[in-house]
Amino acid sequence: MVFGKQRPVPLIKALCYHLTRKSDLNDLRVITDGLYAASQLSIKDHELMESLCSKAIDLIKDSQQDMTSVIRSILTSLGQIGFLHKDLMDEITNWYVIKLKEDQKILDRDLLNYVVTFASLNYYDPNSDQVLDAAIKQIQVDTLDTTRRPLYVWSLAVLEKVQDQHLASVLNPDFASQILCMHGLKGLKVSFYTSHFLLQLNKILAIMVPLRNYYTLMRWPSI
Repeated sequence: MVFGKQRPVPLIKALCYHLTRKSDLNDLRVITDGLYAASQLSIKDHELMESLCSKAIDLIKDSQQDMTSVIRSILTSLGQIGFLHKDLMDEITNWYVIKLKEDQKILDRDLLNYVVTFASLNYYDPNSDQVLDAAIKQIQVDTLDTTRRPLYVWSLAVLEKVQDQHLASVLNPDFASQILCMHGLKGLKVSFYTSHFLLQLNKILAIMVPLRNYYTLMRWPSI
């Protein structure tokens, strides 16, 4: 169904019914695949999502294997379907924090995924500061492509972590020109997608800087 992008409603309802009542669902890969399928098919069954997320928490805690790809997939699926499960998000944060404390390498893509997902779900807790600060320190914003860069900066702004250099990297005429000069159908899609975040950043910037402080506002980059 996922690869064919088909949504046979009766079958989906039957799967949701049986998965939510399956007491021995203890394979994290199956749960990850279930969340992926739900995101790709836009299955917004609250009971199913709640069941899968709740079962994932204990499995993540107990796992002795490398969880990087699993965590990456879970975050992506939750962000795409827009489902917030606070306990699971907190457990994922704990996983990141442990890796940071043990000086284990975390790829830029995984830190970026964390930042973007937490922003898209509009979720924040004090423990996530360690992960967000690590992302800001490690990710060089100018190395991100024209799609991921504005998404990353927008996410930091939503989480109230954005810094001047982040805004300056996207809210400038040169970057805007790169977006507008894209050609072809793919270029038009990227241009529309990126412009959406740039416009939102402009609005966020106007809110972040008090209007009464005109000179401060003028020092901030904008388009």
